[in-house]
Amino acid sequence: MIPHGHFGDLWERDRPDQATAEAWLGLSPTGLRIGIVGAPRTEKLVRVVLDAVAACRRTDVEVVCWSLGLADGPPSWEVPDDPRIAIAEVYRTVDPKVYATRLAACDVLALVFDPEGDMLATGAAADASASACPPCAPIGATWWRCSARPASPAGHTVASVAAAIDALTAEQLAGSAPRPRSVVRP
Repeated sequence: MIPHGHFGDLWERDRPDQATAEAWLGLSPTGLRIGIVGAPRTEKLVRVVLDAVAACRRTDVEVVCWSLGLADGPPSWEVPDDPRIAIAEVYRTVDPKVYATRLAACDVLALVFDPEGDMLATGAAADASASACPPCAPIGATWWRCSARPASPAGHTVASVAAAIDALTAEQLAGSAPRPRSVVRP
């Protein structure tokens, strides 16, 4: 398998600290911010992650999604009505500084793909590898097999992703991140 390239140096150069990123994006600090980034894909289970956040028991979790597809309809039609879903926007290409700011605001990136799909690599996984965002990926995903850094297993159903979110700890994030994060976790 040929590894997917990443632009880690670019993201690091343009990456603000988390507090600056949150302020720029209009977000308040929270215990755990899950990001969904990158282009929509048939195999990318964005709705599963959004539904899982709505189903999880944590009150300190928030999801920011910049990966809805136009086929999903306007976000207000498809997104669960839950205050923990802070951003749910249709995907659009943005400049590197905006993308780096989005990455900086996240504590973990959700990389939840249909196990029956054809995703062999994803730019979002490469970006997680290159940034300080550890991935939350399903067991058996390409990322899990190919990464030198462990991901937090999440499965690919609403129930399994919600359970993974509820169980995610600061120790798991610290163990999978390339450098320590400054956000305190339960």
